[in-house]
Amino acid sequence: MPCGARSTAFIQRAASNERESLLPKVIRELVILTVGTARDSDYELYVHIVEARSAGLSEKLINGVRRGSTKELNREQLAAYTFTRELIHRHRVSDETYAAVLRAYGFYGVIDMVHLIGMYLTASALLNAFEVPASPIPPAVAR
Repeated sequence: MPCGARSTAFIQRAASNERESLLPKVIRELVILTVGTARDSDYELYVHIVEARSAGLSEKLINGVRRGSTKELNREQLAAYTFTRELIHRHRVSDETYAAVLRAYGFYGVIDMVHLIGMYLTASALLNAFEVPASPIPPAVAR
């Protein structure tokens, strides 16, 4: 399969995952920001900070996630954030973390979350490997 076809297939898979996901947009964006932060993916963060804002995540929450702070997260957001961080850094999750995310999103929501984490780990690796440049993150618009 030529490289262009692989890229197209990856983009189509990501779009399909977004359309069919059981996870709320705000949780999807929180997970993506957590992955982008963990992988220092400037372009990923550039795109998804804007998306996170439009999904309704506050500037305090976004900045907190980027610094590793959980102070602004509610229980469901904390479950998703902790699950994502543990899976990325420990390559598995604790029983307590799994139970919390299962309670919050159900079994198929957990499957969606694992798939989302994997997709954005791959995207971050591609963006970083090819040093895709990012524009400066635009300031938040006052509402």
